[in-house]
Amino acid sequence: MRSAMKWIEGTFFYVRFNLNPKHYKLQTGSASEDLDDCIQKVCGRDFDLLQQYSLVTLNGDHFSSTEFGDAMARYYLQFETMKVFLGLQNHAKISEIVSSPL
Repeated sequence: MRSAMKWIEGTFFYVRFNLNPKHYKLQTGSASEDLDDCIQKVCGRDFDLLQQYSLVTLNGDHFSSTEFGDAMARYYLQFETMKVFLGLQNHAKISEIVSSPL
């Protein structure tokens, strides 16, 4: 989590979020909640989702990307798209892949 937060703190998103947090609608608690705490909660939620879909694994306090997670990152796939791919049967036909709801 520390590594993720450090990375986020160096992004344009972090600067914009601190200037106008209401625009991003990420508030997860009270109005007085610290913005860093809010981002940390979102990161925790998202790490849980990535684990749930076997896109990352947790070893102690270290996250590692799985083969599927690597593919998602390498090909810039959205999470919702990756969920559809992971839900397909082995050896799915092209027609099944194309007709899957996104």
